Amino acid sequence: MRGADETSGSLFSYVDLEARIPARHPLRKIRQVVNDALASLDAEFEGLYTDFGRPSIPPERLIRASLIQILFSVRSERQLMEQMECNLLFRWFVGLGVDDPVRVPTVFSKNRDRLLTTEMSRKVMAAILAHREVAPLLSNDHFSVDGTLVKAWASIRSFQPKATDTPPDDDPGGPPGPASPVEDQPEPEPAPSETAPMPRPDRQSHNAEVDFRGEKRSNAKHVSTTDPDARLYRKSPRTGATYPIGATISTGAQRWRIVPLQPDQELDSRRSTGAVYWEGAVTVERDGRRVGRGYLEMTGYVQPMKL
Repeated sequence: MRGADETSGSLFSYVDLEARIPARHPLRKIRQVVNDALASLDAEFEGLYTDFGRPSIPPERLIRASLIQILFSVRSERQLMEQMECNLLFRWFVGLGVDDPVRVPTVFSKNRDRLLTTEMSRKVMAAILAHREVAPLLSNDHFSVDGTLVKAWASIRSFQPKATDTPPDDDPGGPPGPASPVEDQPEPEPAPSETAPMPRPDRQSHNAEVDFRGEKRSNAKHVSTTDPDARLYRKSPRTGATYPIGATISTGAQRWRIVPLQPDQELDSRRSTGAVYWEGAVTVERDGRRVGRGYLEMTGYVQPMKL
């Protein structure tokens, strides 16, 4: 017998939100570790707030919401609130019930920024790393980085020309620009027209539309205003693959930068080995000084390798 495709609204739901999440979902273990770490910082949270006034968003929910935003690569707080409005997994992880209202994005951002600008963000991370199930996974003997999964938390709009004239950082990489790059020359005065040109937005404007037409952006002359360590990637004009050739690696208190000698070192061997990869010589920098040389090879950015 064919079932009827009819939707009837239910006034009450008798299924617990906890039962909606699979028992072996990986977020269950992450949420357990995070909740244990937040519970150990209860006294620290209590000291950040007064005993009177309007209640704020619970700090535990702010941290869990920020964490799931990172885990699922949600680009903005507005999209995060939209996900929590309709995504039961997000509601469960953050700690919201099915009927709990979702905060306005601006209210969420202000409450989160007040919390994370203190030392609390470092204490939360330290509590997570000290957890009994996380500590055995940590080691000072080695480190690993996966550039295919981790991307900088900076939009292309945040890349602005450097304020001062700084020497180039030997990084010619950057996204492909126009065929003829524009040199640093004084701009000619525009010809008079009937309509005035649209003024370019101020640098301090938040999330404004920026017109990069006619400009060539590079890591040597531009820097992100939200994440100074972020680097422009290299997009192959032949295969369309995106290679994170400018990378920053942290080992303890040391920060190392990988800078390619040549940005375009893609090898297409699909007719022989079936792989497309980027490989070439790189230099290693620390604190703006060149401290070593190396060889970098990246594959799997066009299609997964078949072994």
